[in-house]
Amino acid sequence: TGALTQGTLLVYASDGDQGFPAAIGEDGLWFTEDDPTVALPAGYTVVTLTPEGSVTFDRAATGTSNTIERAEEASPDFSDQGILESFNALIDVLAERYAWTDLRGLDWEQIRAAYLPQVEAADANNDIPAYFVLLHSLAMSIADAHVSATAEANFDATMAQIMTQAEQISGKVGASVIAVTDEADPTAPFGDKVVVLSVGEGTPAAEAGWVPGTEIVSINGAALAARYAELPLIIGTGVEEVQRMQKAPFLLSFPMSETVTIGYRLPAADEVMTATMTTGSHDSGPVTAAPTNQSLRTPVTYEQRGNYAIVRWNDFVSYLVPKLAVLEEALTFEQNRSSAGMILDLRGNSGGWAVLYETMASYFFTAADPMPFHVFDWSYYDANVGDLVKSDATDYQLSAPRPDLAYAGPLVILIDQTCASACEYFTQHLQITGRATVVGHSASAGAGGPIDRIAMPGNITFQYTMGRTTFVGT
Repeated sequence: TGALTQGTLLVYASDGDQGFPAAIGEDGLWFTEDDPTVALPAGYTVVTLTPEGSVTFDRAATGTSNTIERAEEASPDFSDQGILESFNALIDVLAERYAWTDLRGLDWEQIRAAYLPQVEAADANNDIPAYFVLLHSLAMSIADAHVSATAEANFDATMAQIMTQAEQISGKVGASVIAVTDEADPTAPFGDKVVVLSVGEGTPAAEAGWVPGTEIVSINGAALAARYAELPLIIGTGVEEVQRMQKAPFLLSFPMSETVTIGYRLPAADEVMTATMTTGSHDSGPVTAAPTNQSLRTPVTYEQRGNYAIVRWNDFVSYLVPKLAVLEEALTFEQNRSSAGMILDLRGNSGGWAVLYETMASYFFTAADPMPFHVFDWSYYDANVGDLVKSDATDYQLSAPRPDLAYAGPLVILIDQTCASACEYFTQHLQITGRATVVGHSASAGAGGPIDRIAMPGNITFQYTMGRTTFVGT
């Protein structure tokens, strides 16, 4: 509701005739008409509102204001617990606080039961690497770009996960593949058409007569959709197109020594043929690597290309001052040169802090035509309610911190499947306010909502979406 319940305020009165509540009124709400009032002395006063409804006034030259945080805002720490105890504690937290349980139709007790035998086995053996493998599997099963399990400080656990994943895809048939647009049906979902990119010499794929351009039609008698469903996610995402972009290169990757039957169509042929192959350590042939975009390795870049100014930055977390400095340099240049427009290349931008995205976005608005701040509603867990509660919001109007640099010209934002979190909020904010045109090489990552990180045993961290964001009015 946005109503105050307790806290400390620094109040300034220009004279001795300003009134202030002396206590809370009968309605139980601060700053309403039934509050008894007293006159404040001129100058500054530190006022403390107590949960019981009383008020204290402090006129000392040095005042103290305590920051009050709700207990439920603290990140859970289960690092000193055992494997079984910490797992149950984790599921309890997720069942209570994960933001998208209803949307994703998650049954946390069913999830607990599914993993419990593996957890109990890991607990009995104090097997932290095995525990990390199953926590990573749990995180990927949620299919949320903000849900993950990491163990960077635990080499054994990290290697166990890498080896587990490798076992599922180390068997090859001697060909690499790529998903392409189906010219016969350009509107078909991404990944419906997959063709061979390269073929290794003397491999099962070569023996079957495959060449680059051969279309893969089926795997073990099933359409490619079934194969996509079998493959695990490498990085969490709930966006089907992005899931397929991850999985497409591994469609012909299986466990070692597995027998597979693949339906295929040779280039310029109509007939679908099949070949049965045994997977192994087969070379997939030479593949020409795509040119490396060096700008993705640089925190922020600016260049003038033709009549367009192009600014790129890799996230909304690091190198804050340089990013703002380069953006201001680009905008300064724009004030002295009339470009056809500005392009913000956010492909590969991994996201970060909302306050930085809001600050950078404000540079594209003038004081006369400002950016509305309140375009998203944010909901957080409230222990008193036992559910997520929408936060109160004020619709501030934002414009460039330096009015002389405000850019009001044509604006295009480029994104791809790795544009995540704050990158997506930045893009949506400028899109729904009509300020920018968005051109997507693909859908974005789908990393919505604020996150929390839970400390688990063995230097494992489990990250989850702890808050929900929705468009205002929806």
